[in-house]
Amino acid sequence: MHRDEEFTGPVTFEIGMKAMRLLHGRKGRLPEGVKDISDIIMPDASRGALCNLAYRMTEIENLEKLGSTLPRGVMFVGPPGTGKTQAAMSLAKASGWAFLKTTGADIIADPRSWDRLYREACDVRPCVVFIDEVDGILQDRRHTGHGMLTEQLLSTLDGAAGRTPDVLFIAATNHYDRIDTAAVRSGRFEEKILFDVPTNKAMAAYVRTILASKLDGAWKVETGAVAQTIRLLSGRTIADADALVRKAMTLAALRRMREQTVDFRVADVVYAAHSIFAQ
Repeated sequence: MHRDEEFTGPVTFEIGMKAMRLLHGRKGRLPEGVKDISDIIMPDASRGALCNLAYRMTEIENLEKLGSTLPRGVMFVGPPGTGKTQAAMSLAKASGWAFLKTTGADIIADPRSWDRLYREACDVRPCVVFIDEVDGILQDRRHTGHGMLTEQLLSTLDGAAGRTPDVLFIAATNHYDRIDTAAVRSGRFEEKILFDVPTNKAMAAYVRTILASKLDGAWKVETGAVAQTIRLLSGRTIADADALVRKAMTLAALRRMREQTVDFRVADVVYAAHSIFAQ
């Protein structure tokens, strides 16, 4: 939406919020290239839960008329690199909501940042507030020195300063077993969506799709290059797949500029893997 774009027709809640977002300097915008929910590798049941949540977000006004509402918070659970951050952005994209992000470490480093973030979310709502690596701030308070900060965050979810139904909190953790049980009770991070390392079949399909998209018929693909990519990514995460393909494409592109070649080689993939996965 450009600055000179005009809103026409009835002034709905959604239009009002879009106008408010423009007035506040276009805060909460997503970066370029956010994937659709359908393009993220995740368990089918989890994808269904994410799609269902996106639908509920787009229909929040109708839900409220029927006496229902969104969860206050959702916990994304899974190993590092399995797409939790990407999924949070995809959810905002699918629903048309603003997106703001912080981390548990950021809140600990600057406790006042949480209140500022929440005020900003209310200014640009409807809004997804994503808290990455939430383990530090929401650990079991018996084993952490950040109990007051944990209370502050949970108090916001409880609506101590007034509940805002179109601000959804999403927290991501690699260690669900460390989360304070008080944080996942009803009215807080009450829903959980699981992420995991892709199956070999899912990874193979993902690799073929992203390579086809990036190569786009403009490259000569060496025999075995795709199969080698799939083999090297067996048992790895979606983040590993994106990094490997990006590095291999960079190598091929540099050679193309220097040598006027148009080939994507097995050697590109192997070198990229050694560079990225070297211990």
